[in-house]
Amino acid sequence: MSVETYKYFQPDTDLRAEFGGSLIQSGTSPEIKAEDLTHRYVLKKLGFPKDKTDFILQEGLVSGAVWYQVSDPVYTALSSHLTATELASVVSAPPAGFSLNANKPAFTSRSGLKNLHVIGDSLSRGWLASGALNDSPCVQAINGMAGETLVEDTTQEADRVWQSENWAVFNNAVAGSSFANTRAAGGTAVYPERLDLSFNQRHRTIPLSGTAENYIHIWLGTNDLAYEPLATGAYVWARTEALIGQLKIEHPTTPIIVGTCIRRGENASLNDRIDDFNTLMRANYVSAGADYLVDYETAHASFNSNTGDTTDTSQYNADGVHLNTAGYGSIGGALQSVLESVVYVASVVTKPFSLAGWKIQLPINASGGLTGTYTEITQPELDLYNSAYFMQGSSYTFVCPDGGATTGGSTHPRTELRHEFDFAWNDITEMKMEFSVPRIGDGERTYVMQNHGISIVDMKIGYTGGANGTSIFKIFYRSTESSSDTSVLLKSNITEGDKSKIRIRRSSTELQVFLDGNVDGTIPDWSSNDAGEVPFTRDGSLPNYYWKMGNYYQEEITPYDGDPTCMVVLYAETWDAPVVI
Repeated sequence: MSVETYKYFQPDTDLRAEFGGSLIQSGTSPEIKAEDLTHRYVLKKLGFPKDKTDFILQEGLVSGAVWYQVSDPVYTALSSHLTATELASVVSAPPAGFSLNANKPAFTSRSGLKNLHVIGDSLSRGWLASGALNDSPCVQAINGMAGETLVEDTTQEADRVWQSENWAVFNNAVAGSSFANTRAAGGTAVYPERLDLSFNQRHRTIPLSGTAENYIHIWLGTNDLAYEPLATGAYVWARTEALIGQLKIEHPTTPIIVGTCIRRGENASLNDRIDDFNTLMRANYVSAGADYLVDYETAHASFNSNTGDTTDTSQYNADGVHLNTAGYGSIGGALQSVLESVVYVASVVTKPFSLAGWKIQLPINASGGLTGTYTEITQPELDLYNSAYFMQGSSYTFVCPDGGATTGGSTHPRTELRHEFDFAWNDITEMKMEFSVPRIGDGERTYVMQNHGISIVDMKIGYTGGANGTSIFKIFYRSTESSSDTSVLLKSNITEGDKSKIRIRRSSTELQVFLDGNVDGTIPDWSSNDAGEVPFTRDGSLPNYYWKMGNYYQEEITPYDGDPTCMVVLYAETWDAPVVI
């Protein structure tokens, strides 16, 4: 069984100036505890919403004093945000007398394991009508696999975290969860927006998990339909699509698994709407961005929304909503089958393009911190490298913070591929890239492609974020080796996460750009030789150049603006290497 390693530190007893120091109050309530302020500050610096993603730090006590336990991958991400006092207290073994506080758990993926994050309601948790917890279906799914026996992590809240030889299960489900506020016909609130409560938000810690392999399972919708009698299947499916889209932006390389709803009670109108919802999910889950479907409605005849029977005591509990042990076993078996196929696909996933001939420059130093000199990963290590900053799957994801280790001569961090081969100054080469920018602050810029001379940047493609579909990208280039940048708008009205395609041809006398539907064309969408454009010429005074692509983030290191990371994703139409013409 994989063994997680940790760091331990004591939170600073001085309230942080970033939050106003000792003036921090919440209405007329007592002053916020120093340890809680440390947690809130770190969450803010890592870009998590206030009061929605707790906890990444596992609280413990030593002789009544609070200490924090944090896994090594997460510590790498947050260490630069600790105070000098906190850094001075860091140790790699539990302090003498350290005991964990199960009421302050940490829901972060475990390195070396397959991590299943479940977003759901009381059915996902395995609730009985009595309110007692049963053996949840996600636990039964893993236990049904050959060689797997999940053991509950008793240092966490009950029935939340389990680990086996190869899996960790994080049951983030909250009883009563729905995609949005649920209201009775008269408009009275039945449940608040339960999906926004902390447990269902803990999937957001996935990018901190280093080399961990992650999967997200969503099983929701029954409460929306049951508590909003006027909500149609199409209306609730639209909510589902919105959640899938949000998750795909936040976790573009993480497989998303959705599940159909099962029959609920003997209300014909409700079950007709469940049937409509399930029909839409089966037809549209792939186009919505999900990767796999668990058809729970077909896991047992009694679950069928049209012909099933919620009075069947071999599967259902007495309330006709929740299940008994056997019923949850039927659900777990359906999930098990899909998980086994997902893992098989993930193990043989085809990468979008070969990384042979490339190396990557990262915004972390040799110790994993975000200060000083950058780290470089070369082949063959690069082929197997995954971290919070570079994630490999069916696409490549480049994440860069707004403050990090830098290369010489730059004040901006980067997560960027650099081609290992240098071309002669008069070589004619092309490079093609398919990319998206799912996350960037409004008005902020990152360079997604560069053509770089030995001491200057010849050409770069700069993407600038904008709200509500107003992002743009431009080409920036130097007319001569000694001139300043000229910029030309190439594309506008881009929504974050939308894919773009670009091919650049570079000679010593011209730059050509081919875009999107014309990316493989013969006539460029733009050329430096077009009428009215500033020409591009090179004289050989700089003998060589090379290509780069990824995420060279230009956000200022200070002040912190609440949007700490930029994300760029490269896809399969990107070429393995520049092509010599």
